[in-house]
Amino acid sequence: MMDHMTALAPPNWRPLPLLGPHVSPNNGLYRAAALSHATRAELAQCPDELTWLDLRTRGELEQESREHLPTTWQHVHAPFMELDVQAGQEAQALDGLIDGSATFGDHYCRMLDVAVANIAQVLRTIGETSGPIVIGCQGGRDRTGLISAILLLAAGADPHIAVGDYIRTNDDLHENLQRQPGGEQTQELFAALDLVCRREDIAQAIDYLASLGGVREYLSSHLPDEDYDRLVASIRIRLGVDPDPSDSSLPLTTPSQKEVTA
Repeated sequence: MMDHMTALAPPNWRPLPLLGPHVSPNNGLYRAAALSHATRAELAQCPDELTWLDLRTRGELEQESREHLPTTWQHVHAPFMELDVQAGQEAQALDGLIDGSATFGDHYCRMLDVAVANIAQVLRTIGETSGPIVIGCQGGRDRTGLISAILLLAAGADPHIAVGDYIRTNDDLHENLQRQPGGEQTQELFAALDLVCRREDIAQAIDYLASLGGVREYLSSHLPDEDYDRLVASIRIRLGVDPDPSDSSLPLTTPSQKEVTA
């Protein structure tokens, strides 16, 4: 079983940062790009009985094969956004990202606005799933990055930990982009975009969540307090800390964007 990123890891694979000493190897929480882009040798390094929580749209799933995934794995489709919402948003967002009139931070805030119901369902699925879990979208950058940040914040992590986890995507960026489907057309699009992960982009999303009252309040219309508390306890166990936030020294408040980016 692979606990850390290695040269043989699937694209953009890594565990979410542990927040405490109570390591639970059978309940690891990982993030990655689409595991259908990985080789059999890379997949063999992952936990044997893994649940891949696939955040992609159905259209993205239909463009590729997952036949080489290990038979002991579960593939659970939990789209970050509905297909029609994402298609409309992507068309508008891509123009802004290419011409520089919008940042990925702006893009993330819009995603948080339109995807709250789906995000709540993704988190609910995580809370109801046993064994190791990997969260993955197409590149493991944006949708996966937001879900990972929300999980860390809900568990009580200092926002700097979420920021640091996000920018680690840069470590594997080139190889990851080379494996994306779509051929020459996709690579031309990537060339037009600046896909380097920047602290200020995820910090903007974190600050936006704070302005909405934090993760609990953001999800309150879709996750009642009792369900949210169970989810947080589950996440905290996976990340190595006491399930009760009241017994933790981890900060539970989010600082301002200025503090996060300092």
